[in-house]
Amino acid sequence: MTIDGRVCIIELLDTYYEGDLSTQEAYFRQTEGFMIAFSITSKESFYVALGLRKRIRKETGIERLCSPTVLVGTKCDLYQQREVTQDEAQHLAMDWNCPYLETSALQRTNIEETICEMVREIRKMSDDKYTKRGGGCALL
Repeated sequence: MTIDGRVCIIELLDTYYEGDLSTQEAYFRQTEGFMIAFSITSKESFYVALGLRKRIRKETGIERLCSPTVLVGTKCDLYQQREVTQDEAQHLAMDWNCPYLETSALQRTNIEETICEMVREIRKMSDDKYTKRGGGCALL
């Protein structure tokens, strides 16, 4: 995929499952960025997203507190059933210092945009490291 004129290889992994938590924790430590999603139609899923962020921070350690993150509100096509306001989500994203986007898989709303934003966040962090160290990086 080409984003902002630069080619990148993207691997997305849905780690939300009831399986082996140690496997999930290993993915947390190896990933370059996090898309934390919740349904705008479920306040409970919003709270789960908060808990997931805390868990990611705990599992990845203090050096990863600034891991590139995008907060994603899903099911924006069901806006009439909204339980989480845009203001709530945007406030949380500001607290986390990350972008917030709303998506709809059904209508394909903001799907590519969300992925592009995630890559930009990763690149921003990688470019900062590159500038400070004078080295390069590869995004896989």
